[in-house]
Amino acid sequence: RTLAVPSLAEIQRRLRNAIVDDDAAETLPLLVGGRDPAQRLAVHRRHYKTSLVTALLGKFPAVVWLVGSRFVTQAAREFVRDCPPTTP
Repeated sequence: RTLAVPSLAEIQRRLRNAIVDDDAAETLPLLVGGRDPAQRLAVHRRHYKTSLVTALLGKFPAVVWLVGSRFVTQAAREFVRDCPPTTP
């Protein structure tokens, strides 16, 4: 039995879905080597979310100053979840 190797575009789509949409079902079988692929993927998911939230906070310092970082951070997290970037 021969295993079909997904194309690079397919692997990238699966990784994107695993990180952005939290849909790792198709991706976990591709993550060979090391321990606990779900945990390894979670590192990338956290980095993705944190970097986008940090970018938003950096773009709107006056809003952070006016309403506080706690509120803006939570709003940024929800925005990142609901409106992921469409381009890199």
